[in-house]
Amino acid sequence: MNLSTAVVLGGVAVDGWLLGLVAIRGRRPWLQATFAACALSFLVAGASFVGRNEGLLPPVREDVVLGLLLLTHALTAILVLGLIHGEALPRQRAITFLLLAPVPLLASLAPAEGWTVAAAYEGNVLGGFLVLCLGVALAETIYARHASPMFAAHAFWMGVGVVSLIVAGPVYVYELELLGQAPLVGANVAAPLALACFARVALLTDPYRISPRPIRGRNATAELTTSDEIVFDERR
Repeated sequence: MNLSTAVVLGGVAVDGWLLGLVAIRGRRPWLQATFAACALSFLVAGASFVGRNEGLLPPVREDVVLGLLLLTHALTAILVLGLIHGEALPRQRAITFLLLAPVPLLASLAPAEGWTVAAAYEGNVLGGFLVLCLGVALAETIYARHASPMFAAHAFWMGVGVVSLIVAGPVYVYELELLGQAPLVGANVAAPLALACFARVALLTDPYRISPRPIRGRNATAELTTSDEIVFDERR
């Protein structure tokens, strides 16, 4: 097992741990489901890379690997939008899920167009879609940071996650090409870091303690306790 395979294998283990953490500790069902889908896509892509490199899996069709790569990018953009807009995303911004529509189409066109995973980020429709997904995630993060000062900490961690995927994705591929090295086909070594940043935000989307509801049948005067907090997001 070479170094790159070992790194990806370690990342797969971290992806699985983060998936379980958010599933257990998360408090937003829709956000948990979105995170699970994104984490699973990275986990399967990483495991597939390790299996192919170590000869544990038979050769996989190029369009299947490309489909996984496309899916990870589309789900990353959807997850970032979900972290920003919360449980209202399916109702208020359902158009976001159109990012999933080109995934099967582009994957099916790969054999005819000669697209390969090793050259996925080149200047073609496939590469444009991959960069678009990461660009949408980064642009929404920057917008959220400037739209609400209260979201600054969340936006910072989301920005770290998205930028790490960009650096370990298209930027890293171009660097390897300049050095004459083969890219990591279908895997992103920054996936664990990105998912850790997204998990941090997902687990802090409802950080304020909620006072327990009064017991039914008892009449009690509503009051604020010392642990309660009221937050205002005022635009001037």
